[in-house]
Amino acid sequence: MRLLLTILWTIGVVSLQAQPVKPDRDHVSVRFRAMSFDDPIPEASYLSGERLHRIDIPTDSFTSEQTYAGAGNLRFVTIDLKSKKPPSPSPALQNALQRLRRAQAATLQISQEHEQTMEFLQKFQLRTTEDNRKPTSGDLAQLQALSLRLQELAAALTANAKETEEANLTVLRLEAIPEPTAPPTVQSALKQSALPSAPTTECTFHKDGNYLLIFYAAGNGYQIMTLEDNNDAFPYGSQQFINLTGLTVAVVAEEVRLTLKSNTRGTLLNKGPDFGYSLRQIHAESQDAPLSGRTLRILRNPDLRTLTFLLPDPDNPQSIRYRSVEDVRPPTVDKAKR
Repeated sequence: MRLLLTILWTIGVVSLQAQPVKPDRDHVSVRFRAMSFDDPIPEASYLSGERLHRIDIPTDSFTSEQTYAGAGNLRFVTIDLKSKKPPSPSPALQNALQRLRRAQAATLQISQEHEQTMEFLQKFQLRTTEDNRKPTSGDLAQLQALSLRLQELAAALTANAKETEEANLTVLRLEAIPEPTAPPTVQSALKQSALPSAPTTECTFHKDGNYLLIFYAAGNGYQIMTLEDNNDAFPYGSQQFINLTGLTVAVVAEEVRLTLKSNTRGTLLNKGPDFGYSLRQIHAESQDAPLSGRTLRILRNPDLRTLTFLLPDPDNPQSIRYRSVEDVRPPTVDKAKR
């Protein structure tokens, strides 16, 4: 599925962005919000001047608004947590871990021998009882030796339990000590971005304004789909559709028909009283007749807008799936004070 989406995004990125190869200007002043189409990106950062700004990019909503002023090409550094190597433990912690592993291994060995010796002693006593004979001196010596060995193993288990507890407490104490960290610098961030565990991507802004950035997985890193975010392109109280199905799709709602070719987008404004419900009929078009589709039910909220991705269905090439992300209007200064 990810491979299919990557192909569709690659085909559609030109028509959706409709931007020239080179930026129109060397310096822009923009505001943007971001979301990830695939998995969340909990460690991401972008370079602004000499500062590295950290943001966590979710999948079910957009980030808070970020302000950026600088070159038209904005570089992001995204850390892949799956391949990110944990910091190596200190020498003291390494020694404590080795001590704990030795104690645990010794406990396991002693426990196994104790269990085997106890089982052998019980079988020996049972066999002697079933023979209904008086124990010989050899039997008594063997019984005494087994009992003595059980006492030694029990004492060893007690001592080793104490050693294990002390080693475990030492490990916990050392792990709780925070490691000294050097203040982050741009140079260290750039070095980190060159590692395979830190794929980078760039976003190009061609003019000032507000933007929505949608990250999607591509190979070992990410690519970004850039959408202008203004009241004309995507107002609150509307639903915007992005057609990634590879088919021509029709969206019918309240006697309005929105036809979207593959890799294009369009917006429907809510019609009717606020806080009622509207139905969106979505189906792929064909030369013969409309194909069966889906029905979406949305709440008409003037402070809410919905971004809906129309996706292909791997099991049925003529069917349509969808995924929606809702965005609530941020409170104004007056509302926030109240």
